[in-house]
Formats: sequence, structure tokens, C-alpha cells
Amino acid sequence: MLNNDVCTTGVDFVGITPPQSDLKSFRRMLSEWKKNHPHQPLVVLGYGKEVDQNNRNGYSDPMSQEAQARFFIHTMLQ
Repeated sequence: MLNNDVCTTGVDFVGITPPQSDLKSFRRMLSEWKKNHPHQPLVVLGYGKEVDQNNRNGYSDPMSQEAQARFFIHTMLQ
């Protein structure tokens, strides 16, 4: 998603994984991308935060599935 990426013209589409911590910056980068590359598809490859698959220790454990759920709720409601 770098503004001066020389590889973007040589591919059919671009795949990205958004940063976990800065959704507002990611939204700005997407807007800029659409403006500069209106006909090149962009695919979001992954979204969320890292968790331990079997961790059900509640919201206070940052590696739990509950923390992942809270992340989605918080992010989607912003």
C-alpha cells in the first residue's frame, strides 16, 4: 500500500492485510488507493487479530477468542 510502489502496475490485483491497530489510517490508505488505481481490484486477505484457537479465557486475555470478538465489535462500530 505504499504510494510509490513500482510493482502495482505489473499485477492484476493487489492483496493486503490491514493493520490491527490503526483502522483510520487504513481507511485513508484505501481511499487514496481507489483514487490512484480506480480500475485495479484490491483484496483484503485477512482481518482481525492473532489469537490462540482454543483459548476461551475471556476478554481480558488478549490471545482469547473473546478478545477477537471484542476487537471485531469495537472496530465495526467505529
